[in-house]
Amino acid sequence: MKTIKESEKILNKLITEFNLEEYKDEIFKLSSSTIIFKSSKRDKYENIGNTRFGGFPDLPEDIDWPISNGKNDKDEKGQFLNFICQINLQYIAHLNNYLPKFGLLYFFSGEYYSNPEIKVIYYSGDLNQLVKKEVDNDDIVGGLLSVDIINNTASKVPMYKAYKVKIENILTIPDPFLNKIEKSIIAQNKEIKDRYYDLYHNYYECIKEYTASMFGHFYWEHESKGYDKFLDSLTLLEVTSDSKVNFCFSDSGILAFSINEKDLIKKNFKKIYSAVSSS
Repeated sequence: MKTIKESEKILNKLITEFNLEEYKDEIFKLSSSTIIFKSSKRDKYENIGNTRFGGFPDLPEDIDWPISNGKNDKDEKGQFLNFICQINLQYIAHLNNYLPKFGLLYFFSGEYYSNPEIKVIYYSGDLNQLVKKEVDNDDIVGGLLSVDIINNTASKVPMYKAYKVKIENILTIPDPFLNKIEKSIIAQNKEIKDRYYDLYHNYYECIKEYTASMFGHFYWEHESKGYDKFLDSLTLLEVTSDSKVNFCFSDSGILAFSINEKDLIKKNFKKIYSAVSSS
């Protein structure tokens, strides 16, 4: 399991390796303490209310699986939104100062356009009231019917495979082409920016890929012109394309949810911004 201290050690080593000691304070100032989730083992639903990516959600009886309002042209009104994940906040409470200490956060999304229709639900009630909720795959936005031709039956199969995750806490740094870097002293000198570019890619080789992150950087910020509200908010969750879970956002891209800091402090998850960026 990687920690903040371990990632600091890696970053310090690379700062020295790429002769960026003069910019060390600036690099750390631009860094973010980030919770990351790495898909590990298939979730067989042994536990209700655990952190789960893909599969079916565990919802209380009085909360329905969110449906599309037809915001996007290809999202048929009345279809179920894709279930992305549920996060048990108790197990990441010590890793952030923003989120409630208990309860679950659920993330749902429509088709993966630049700003897809999304829904985030916060549940703070009794976890014993949760039940696994299933819907037919062909009733999900963009879903395909799972049919057994031999037995002439259709089954309830989720859009994405259910996976448990490993949770880590590391430092993340901005992509070299993000506004955060463009506006910093690093971008004032091409040679320095080139060195930072090398540092950045070597750093992410060391920390390896992950399925999702919370409170990191939106890596494709330069493609999100016109999304000022999104960029001025905190990145609540950023989900990458993950072949194990079957996540694929647009063309192997990233699906991100952001929230205004004041709304987050008030535990108001009704006003969430969304963005998708593709490679």
